[in-house]
Amino acid sequence: MFPAIPIVSQILGIGQTYLETTAKKKQAQTEAEIQVLKKATESEQDWRRLMSEGSHTSWKDEYWTIVLSIPAIMAFIPSMQIYVKEGFEALNNAPDWYMWSLLTAIAASFGLRAVSKYKR
Repeated sequence: MFPAIPIVSQILGIGQTYLETTAKKKQAQTEAEIQVLKKATESEQDWRRLMSEGSHTSWKDEYWTIVLSIPAIMAFIPSMQIYVKEGFEALNNAPDWYMWSLLTAIAASFGLRAVSKYKR
């Protein structure tokens, strides 16, 4: 480039090498991030598949659907309304650890994804 000024050529060469190295590092980092995202997607898909396969023989979803439906049905029966009200008052006074355990069991049955979407 500048044959008459060897120092300038060397400095430009060093600069070019630095830029090439930086570009390669950035490309490697981007490729690594893509691999991580691919792996996370594959793991999520595997988890969904396993949960789907496991739910075919499980009564958990049906159980919690029935349990959660009982108070709703009882609320329409005048003689049962007091029991629904008192039951919810009792649950309102339940310890936090029990409520979180109950919510976790229900969430696990219906799928944690549904709960996280509901929270948003």
